[in-house]
Order: sequence, then structure tokens, then C-alpha cells
Amino acid sequence: MFVEALVTFLIVLAGIWFLTEVLQGIWYESVVGQIVPRVALAAVIFTTLQLYFRIRLESLMDASLPWVIVSGIIWAVVFYGLFQFSAGHALGLGVGGMLILTCLSGMVSDGFRGVGAVPARPAVARARPPVTPKRMPRTPSGFAPFQVPSIDSRGTAKAETTKAAADPQPGQSGAEPVATPSKETASDASKEQPKN
Repeated sequence: MFVEALVTFLIVLAGIWFLTEVLQGIWYESVVGQIVPRVALAAVIFTTLQLYFRIRLESLMDASLPWVIVSGIIWAVVFYGLFQFSAGHALGLGVGGMLILTCLSGMVSDGFRGVGAVPARPAVARARPPVTPKRMPRTPSGFAPFQVPSIDSRGTAKAETTKAAADPQPGQSGAEPVATPSKETASDASKEQPKN
């Protein structure tokens, strides 16, 4: 809690000092006197508001939106009354300064507290071994390149391994496929041949 309050106070103090010192020098001919105690008082007020209402970037779209609006009004009143800005400048600086400085200091203090840290995933034991994918054929017909489709007596295609592709002979390049008869074609051929 102390680290969050300290970080919020320092960020708001630096932001308010920049807004009052630089912008009063640009917009107005005269700068408010005794700026250091005024900036310190405003930083204490704004830090207390932020810590009490828990204003964060996420709370702008949350149920705490009315408290963010009240905080913006208080910021505008402080800039108008304490730093003597004109009403339009005080409204713009109050709302803009509140959005930027409170969201910035909220993110830094959340980082110190470890709010957004991602916890390490525990090792999960697998109940079953990983599944290895089955190899699919590369050709669209389903036959491997060294297989030659043949048609049996029912008209369905069967794959037959070519002798040249499966076991090339010496002197052969393997480019000419030699079909080996399947069991069915060998038995059909034996039926057709006359017996002597």
C-alpha cells in the first residue's frame, strides 16, 4: 500500500508540476506565486482521490464510472481554485490530467504489486501418449507410384507391385514396369490352359 501511494504521489506531483508551470507560462502573462506548496497540496488531494476511489483504466467502463466523473469534477475545481486557471482551461486540464495521470500511476502501481503478472503454468501430466498422424498417400488415386492399378473380374481396381519398381534387375533402369500377376490372375490363367 505504501509503495502504491508513493508511486501515485510522485507521478501525480510531476504531472501537475508540468501542467501548471509550463501551461501557465504559455497561456497566461503572469504565473501563480508559491507554486511548490500548491502543487504538493494538489498532489496529496489527487493521490487520496485515486487511492480511495481506485481509479484505473479499467474502471472507466465499469460500475465505478460515477466515481470517475466525481473525481474529474474535483480535479477541475482544484485547477480552477488552487492554480487559478480559467474555467475552460481548468475543465480541460482537470479531465485530461485525471485520465492521463491516474491511469499512468495506476498501471505503474499495479505493476509494482504484480496485478497483471501472468502466473507460470504448472506442468500437466498427459493421460495418454501423443497421437502421431497417419501418413496419407501423395497421389490422388490412392496408389503409390510403384504400384500399377489392375482391374479384377468384378471391375474393381487393385494395386499390383511392379517387379521393376520393387526389385530392379541388373541392367534394367527400372523405368519399364513389369507386371507380376496377382493370385487371382494366376489361378484364372491355370484354369484356361488345357491340361496335357
